[in-house]
Amino acid sequence: MNRIALRKNEQGVTLIELLAVMVILGILVAIAVPVISTTIQEMRTRAFISNAIQMRESALMDLKVRLMALNETGEHKVTYEQLIADGYIAAFLDPDTGQLLREDEVLEKDRSYVVFKREEGGDISAYVYLKGFERQIGTPTVPIAVSSLTKDHVLPISMSTNN
Repeated sequence: MNRIALRKNEQGVTLIELLAVMVILGILVAIAVPVISTTIQEMRTRAFISNAIQMRESALMDLKVRLMALNETGEHKVTYEQLIADGYIAAFLDPDTGQLLREDEVLEKDRSYVVFKREEGGDISAYVYLKGFERQIGTPTVPIAVSSLTKDHVLPISMSTNN
């Protein structure tokens, strides 16, 4: 009989206990969501930079194969399309949209490229212009030196100047 009396007196969690747990969970979610969102954005930016570096590496292979008109002109330009057509890289997935970066419908002046320039003293530097769906590195007329490429060079297309 004592057992039956205990069962009748047992109660679940109180409303205050339930609210306390919900408040704690709410605080955890409020902290976690911005951190996760920032981390995802940083990973997308790093993926975009990685695409630009991959373009440079592939263009370097192309440069070595062609062994350069650079001796005469001082620079060698390779487009993203050329690198794909020559089999050096596969088309990139845009980190923001997940779509393949295709430039067959892009105006000639807006196409992504890598250019190698012979600097004073004979060193060769690589510069990249990469345009995605939502952001870009450099501009069509002012590519960014790959050696100094940082996340600060990745700009939303609306913020970058189209020259």
